[in-house]
Amino acid sequence: MSEYNNSITREDTEKENNKKTIMYVVIAAVIAFGAAWILFGGDHNEDKTSESTPHHDSGNVSGIVTFDGLAPEPNDNGEIVIAVREHAVGGVFTLVDLSAQPELRDGAQWAWDGATDDRAYDVKATLMIDDVEVTSSPIVTVTAPSSSVELVLTVNWTNLPDASISSSGNKTIAGTTAVSGYIPTGATISVFTAPARDESQISSEEVVDPKFTPVVTGIIAKANTSWEWDRALSQVEYLVQAELYDASGNYISSSHNVKASVPQGNVALAITSSASSTPEEPEAVGVSGTVELNGSYKSDSEVVVEARENGAGGFFKVDSFPAESKRNWEYKGAKNGVPYDFRATLKRDNNDIATSKQHSTAAPATGITLKINTDMDLDAPSQAPVIASCSKRDDKGYDVKLTFPGVTGAKSYWLQVGKSSSSADRLNESEQPDSTGESVHVKVKIDKDRYYYTRYAQSICSDCTTQDSYSDFSKKLKFYCGEEPDDD
Repeated sequence: MSEYNNSITREDTEKENNKKTIMYVVIAAVIAFGAAWILFGGDHNEDKTSESTPHHDSGNVSGIVTFDGLAPEPNDNGEIVIAVREHAVGGVFTLVDLSAQPELRDGAQWAWDGATDDRAYDVKATLMIDDVEVTSSPIVTVTAPSSSVELVLTVNWTNLPDASISSSGNKTIAGTTAVSGYIPTGATISVFTAPARDESQISSEEVVDPKFTPVVTGIIAKANTSWEWDRALSQVEYLVQAELYDASGNYISSSHNVKASVPQGNVALAITSSASSTPEEPEAVGVSGTVELNGSYKSDSEVVVEARENGAGGFFKVDSFPAESKRNWEYKGAKNGVPYDFRATLKRDNNDIATSKQHSTAAPATGITLKINTDMDLDAPSQAPVIASCSKRDDKGYDVKLTFPGVTGAKSYWLQVGKSSSSADRLNESEQPDSTGESVHVKVKIDKDRYYYTRYAQSICSDCTTQDSYSDFSKKLKFYCGEEPDDD
């Protein structure tokens, strides 16, 4: 029992000694590592701290890239690069490595960390598509550090490869079509377009090329017409051509195609008609001109323009409109080369008031003036003039201010002031109100202590210069300034 116990004691002692030995080794290793960290790790940490702290001579320049006009799609094979040079040095630009590379889109952000503080730089952006330089922005000069630097790329669709063109709304292409030769009655014009970038050759002799699409149809065929297409894409160049069709929709001929892009309003297309005139179908042409009304007329009157073949049969109406002087008229159905008689009549309540002289001319013709001298009686003003004030001018007379009340629809008044009821020795002239139907006010010099008479008439024309164009006169106003006279 004792021997067994002694054996255990020796083994335990050996184990305890081994544990102490291991512990001393670990402690020694820890002490050695700590010494090494103090000697070398501290210096290394200072180096890292020095590296992570920005140098004084390192600046930052950043901003955005925007597109003026068209922009490529993000999935295009391209990129935006930034190039700089020192402003004071000038010379060649150098591409720089960016800390924030701009994406291929409008408003993309970029940043360059390699600038030196307080130093000026010239900066520009360049758009590259398929490794080809498309365009560069204007040069911007900045002093580092600087942010919010905007570099603007102005891009036209012609700068970009086909794949990078993006749709950006519908715009207008407009123009005129001139037709020479015979135009059959009921003929129409249609305008067609096709992308100009299409490789197929468009022949003007073809009725409708498969690549062409009608964009404006049903235009009434005349010698000169205008047209407008408001669904064109702003980034596409088009071939535009016009085609002439008869009343049954049969193709006659077409113009040559013309290149156009939005916005464009002067596309001129010319068609030479291959149709031939036949005796059974005379060519329809136009006759046009102006109607002038000389004198007064009621505002609810009407002007009717009539025509007939020269000396043959009765007149027929070709145009009509509410009574208005210097109004244009047109007859679109005249036969080419045939002489016609034309006249204009002023009507009210289906009654003829006055008729112009007859004018004869062969079709086609323009600038035909039909003048109507109206004898229309207008209602006299219902009120007499009114004295607004009398101001003593000197010992011999006064300045009197007279008001002539407005008349509905009146555009001018004929005013009279005289020493007797049948004279107009102090005032005898026309006067226009500021606005139709308003009153007018005038000053007249008169002698003191004697009677004067005033009256006025109205007209619905603003440029009438004779009394024949005015209504009857209003009631007279007998007046004086100063002491009441003994007699007239």
